[in-house]
Amino acid sequence: MKLAVLALLGACLPPPYKIDATSARAISDTDASTTVAAPPADAAALVIEKLGARGFTVVSTRRADAVLVLKLAGNRDFSGIHTLGSVFYASIEPTPSGSQIKLMGKPTFDHIESCPQIEGEAKCIPLETENKWGLSGWEEAQVIRGVIAELALQYEPAPADGLTLRGCGKPVRVGWKR
Repeated sequence: MKLAVLALLGACLPPPYKIDATSARAISDTDASTTVAAPPADAAALVIEKLGARGFTVVSTRRADAVLVLKLAGNRDFSGIHTLGSVFYASIEPTPSGSQIKLMGKPTFDHIESCPQIEGEAKCIPLETENKWGLSGWEEAQVIRGVIAELALQYEPAPADGLTLRGCGKPVRVGWKR
């Protein structure tokens, strides 16, 4: 009898869902990048500020030639028995007019980052779950859209010597020389 009940319950469970999504499923590379008139270290500070305001903290940094790569992570949902979160990669590359910022995000499940593997990062772990909610890359794409939109509203791409802050009154030129 117990085996029959277990077999019946097993037949009712949905098949495992492979977690292999990134924000690229929901946002184009063009829409997930912007250029700011700031050197890479200052552009990194902007990314950390914007993602930090959304609850994501820096967990690692590395350089790949002239490109600065940030990894930020955080949790989004604790309501069930599992924790859903996100990890974001920000590639910041110097340009003649400042820095190009490219963002990509992936969902995490119980603090584990799934595949696909990111070049230069540790080997990814294939994950499967019965839960599809919050694991499609859509949530990460929405965060990226918000960060890019805030940067566009707040900062104008300007000559490499500074950045124009938008706001009330006259634009204020912020120099990047230290």
